[in-house]
Amino acid sequence: MHAFQVLGGHPSLMVYFRPMSLEKFKQGAADLCPDIQSIRVLVDAQEVSVLEQSKVREFIGDRALNAFLIQVALPEQNAAWHRLDVEIRDGSGAFGAATVFA
Repeated sequence: MHAFQVLGGHPSLMVYFRPMSLEKFKQGAADLCPDIQSIRVLVDAQEVSVLEQSKVREFIGDRALNAFLIQVALPEQNAAWHRLDVEIRDGSGAFGAATVFA
């Protein structure tokens, strides 16, 4: 997972991540991306809004896989953040999470 601010853009964070489903891995699927039903994002332990969400196809050498690029609000327009947590749930209720530190 990577998080970055777009210089000169809206005061927000862009977050790029590749979610992976253990069930799809066990089935030998080429693309491990689950069918995401919900995304929850916390910046410095404060829940923030997901402003935009885009599914992205990423070439990985011998095939492509699905990833996500989301734009999230910053708490109180604060550009100085230290920790970002992303939590997802898929259609079957499976939970996934990732954390990145600035």
